[in-house]
Amino acid sequence: MVNLNKGDTVRLKSGGPLMTIQELASYEPTGPKDGANFVWFDGKKKFEDVFDVAVLEISDDKIKQGRIL
Repeated sequence: MVNLNKGDTVRLKSGGPLMTIQELASYEPTGPKDGANFVWFDGKKKFEDVFDVAVLEISDDKIKQGRIL
């Protein structure tokens, strides 16, 4: 399992933009138990959403820095 921290950049395993983790928490009962709140931009438009950490992959930048477990 990868160690994720607030401020890390990740993307969905299915693809998509790089997203920055704002918060790691449990979002039960309406969301994932092991969730992460993200922010990302499409041009100048800001987006924010919560995803289960199981659907994430680490960004290449974090791998290059040797920060994976």
